[in-house]
Amino acid sequence: MSLLSIGFALIVVVVMPLRAWLRLSRKSPAPSPFIAIVETVTLIIVLLFLLRYEGVSVAAVGLARTTVDQFLISAAISTAVIVGLDLLALLLSRSAALRTEDEHGAEVRKQITTNSLPQGKELLGFVPVVLITAIWEELCFRGVALYLAPPTVFGTVSIIALSSTLFALHHLRRGITAAAYSGFYGVLFSLLYLGVGSLPPVIFAHAFGNLFVALYTGPRLLAAGHSRSSLSTKTERLNKIEWS
Repeated sequence: MSLLSIGFALIVVVVMPLRAWLRLSRKSPAPSPFIAIVETVTLIIVLLFLLRYEGVSVAAVGLARTTVDQFLISAAISTAVIVGLDLLALLLSRSAALRTEDEHGAEVRKQITTNSLPQGKELLGFVPVVLITAIWEELCFRGVALYLAPPTVFGTVSIIALSSTLFALHHLRRGITAAAYSGFYGVLFSLLYLGVGSLPPVIFAHAFGNLFVALYTGPRLLAAGHSRSSLSTKTERLNKIEWS
């Protein structure tokens, strides 16, 4: 491995997670869509350059050519898994909100959907950010990571665990709970990639899943928490009136 590759790896493994942690501790606002796009495109270009420099073909990291039918089938399966889990999380959240008062649960929902609910004009910048970010994250944390995995079951499992943990650390700015949530999906995306054998369908599922959370399940997750919070506040007021 060249010094260029080692330097890039240090940026991805050390510098970027540390920056995410600093942003969390300082409660820094999210970067603008333009900055996010420029940074992510730069990361993709540098990574592709390093792969070529190291003599690694794009096919080896999951970007081999496939037929349209193969892509559509694999993308449909991957997207169905991601969207299905999102809908299940929404259903369970609503059920829990109706049954019990759980301020921690409301905070979990808030952390998971933080910075994922664009409004109005923000959508114009959010869509390209989601698409480009999905390409970078799948190429780096699934394609390249699993390419580097030793050819054994233990090696593959170890790399999935390490890459998913690193994937989670890259999302620390949105909170520890949201980072853990991202780590879970990191494992899931790895399994999907191994299952379909191609990266583009997983990239599609990743991008579509992010948009689905932002536009559909995210607002409803927060609404479930807000509804319960509002009900709890009204109950507290009634109790105060009753006992005063």
